[in-house]
Amino acid sequence: EQEGDLFADKEVFVTSGYKAKLAERQADLEREKLEDKREALLNVLQQDNMDAFYRFQFKLRT
Repeated sequence: EQEGDLFADKEVFVTSGYKAKLAERQADLEREKLEDKREALLNVLQQDNMDAFYRFQFKLRT
């Protein structure tokens, strides 16, 4: 992208290792988003009452 049209007429080669690395990076980003969302839901300081906390504790014990 930074080169502009300098290499527009050349072939683009993408190796299977690079594709695997991109897929791994995408999976890590999705996992991180899910973890952030979960932390936001379980954040005790932002909750009005303790229902979610006790529900979470109950699920851990059963």
